Amino acid sequence: MLEQFIRGILDLSPRGSSSEQILWRLRNSGLRPDASEIMGALNSLVEQGEAVHRLGRWHKRLLDSRPGDPYSSPSEASSGSETKLLAVHAQIRATVSDNPLEEPAVLDDEPYALPAWDALLGYYAATQRRDPRGRIVEFPDRHQQAWQLFHARGQWWCDAELRFPTSLLPTSFPEALTRRQVDTAAVGWPVSVFQSAEGVQLIPGFILPVSWTLERDELVVNLDVGRPTLNPEWMRAIRARTSWSETLLIERLFPEGEADDLGAISERLRHALSTLGAGVLRPADLAMELNLAGEGLRNAAALFLPDDNTFTRGVADDLEALRGWKPAQRQRTALASLLETEAIEANTSIDPVLATGPLSDSQMAAAETAMNGPVTLI
Repeated sequence: MLEQFIRGILDLSPRGSSSEQILWRLRNSGLRPDASEIMGALNSLVEQGEAVHRLGRWHKRLLDSRPGDPYSSPSEASSGSETKLLAVHAQIRATVSDNPLEEPAVLDDEPYALPAWDALLGYYAATQRRDPRGRIVEFPDRHQQAWQLFHARGQWWCDAELRFPTSLLPTSFPEALTRRQVDTAAVGWPVSVFQSAEGVQLIPGFILPVSWTLERDELVVNLDVGRPTLNPEWMRAIRARTSWSETLLIERLFPEGEADDLGAISERLRHALSTLGAGVLRPADLAMELNLAGEGLRNAAALFLPDDNTFTRGVADDLEALRGWKPAQRQRTALASLLETEAIEANTSIDPVLATGPLSDSQMAAAETAMNGPVTLI
């Protein structure tokens, strides 16, 4: 029935209809389908060869279309500068806040002692896993494989999980998920469009670490509670196009003592970067499409999958290796002098080299991470 109504709408729209226009017409006719049902019906018409999506509008497929005709085959990406990428609908489910990165508890009988070696290194390893990609730059041809746009209405970033019916996801994306060896990823918003020598770049401004699971017929994405991280690549692109310095923009977006969730940040972005299109940013009402024409900020969010060889994953693995060292191995290391109170008391001078040999470069990087604290990219 829904498909039949959409067919009628497309018949009456020779120039095509946007997703928002179709939704408005359906609701005016008395129907109340949600966005996922509409996208499912539209995708079904595309698969049946009855409709195409071109230049941000849905069209009835022409009966006399030829191979060279842009109406002849549905395509999300074309060489035209006005191509748009489509988002999949995410259902929002409220959850109980449960931050797995909370600091290890200190023993009651030693209120001023550092946490145990194992617990502390486990904590730092977790911080690295929960930030799988500190710098995100993507391209349109990797959409639906390395990253996926989504739309939702509501505060999806606060004590919530996102659920995607796998039937609505492009088949290439669940395959990409199962190839990953880790269950972490990142959500980025606003996905911004910048032109470069390499082509169109899609760069999210703020990054939220997430974990995901595939449960039967749904992809479930759990967001970590906490302040979003600024994407350094986005900051670099903003500096090149505005008069903002990094320090001043960070102070403007994250004023001391004020809320720092996406809702509060969006209000500040509207004023600070209005010339780049920030006036339309509403994270609680995400866009259903992302326009690749021109440059600027888009009210779009996406799920970004980590590369298998990310630096932070290597650091996390090395921290886990250090965590498993026996006391004899770590006794004469700089880490032991820092993390183990008994080592400080027993040794007034500790050689920062293992008795069994020097640390490797990757282990030194992990040790430096442990000593300096979790990495925050701002």
